[in-house]
Amino acid sequence: MLLWLLACAPAPDPEPTCSGDKTNVFVISQLSFSREVSDGVSAGFDLDGATTAAGDETGCGLADYTDPDGTAGIDNQFARVLPVLETTEAQALEPLIQAAVDDGSLLITLELGHVDADISASGSSGSGSSAGSSVGTSDTCVDFAMARATGTPSIGTDGRMEWYQTLAREPMSARSEAGQVALEDGRLQAQGLEVTIPVTILGHELLVTVLSGSLRFDVQPDGSVAGYLAGGLDQSQLLSIAETDNIDSEVTELVSSLLDYNVDLAPDDAGTCQQLSITLKFVAIPVFLYEG
Repeated sequence: MLLWLLACAPAPDPEPTCSGDKTNVFVISQLSFSREVSDGVSAGFDLDGATTAAGDETGCGLADYTDPDGTAGIDNQFARVLPVLETTEAQALEPLIQAAVDDGSLLITLELGHVDADISASGSSGSGSSAGSSVGTSDTCVDFAMARATGTPSIGTDGRMEWYQTLAREPMSARSEAGQVALEDGRLQAQGLEVTIPVTILGHELLVTVLSGSLRFDVQPDGSVAGYLAGGLDQSQLLSIAETDNIDSEVTELVSSLLDYNVDLAPDDAGTCQQLSITLKFVAIPVFLYEG
């Protein structure tokens, strides 16, 4: 079973305070890895502030991707690692993630506080859209956070989670707060998010933490939101996970080799990168939330 725990360093208390009187809550209903869509092209973020070509001093010399919208410098080395991992028992990771969303084990909320208007009212409820096409909703100041919810989701005849159902806030989970951000022409962007993902492989619960996460979503014409969450996976943590007694030794060796050649973030004083960049793709739908 997969569960997500969210944590973040305390957000600053900026001025002025957002003035809207509405709260919009969305729950992630579809979650997958952002893959290479064509040679050198993958959606994501420039996490290290550099555009790196193969052999450059930045990014430990690993070539960045270009986003489908043409933005250069996209850090998403996991997209290169994933096809190799999927030749092992890790091939089940993505289906397990979606199954956990559908059965309520993995309910992640996107919470927008002090909003001027209901974002989901920009369209009518539906099955959710792909990231990309947004509507021109704008709000100069909203409070953004991610958290966990609990409940058994209602699944529609289309196999997707139904809109506007009521979930409970998970009382024991921490909130990952980005503080005050802007919603501009239907797009919201936030930084500084930290997400820990416990994953069960071969009966052993493994913890993977996305560090210094960046999130972007676009409000869709139907009122859902769709976007991406990206950050770095710590190499030493991944190696520790791979070395668990419940993981096949050949898989451990493969993971170790992949990390040696693909870590691209957070160089130490010697210039050796310590993290592997990763991007997750999501669709989130509007829900109601009460204190659990």
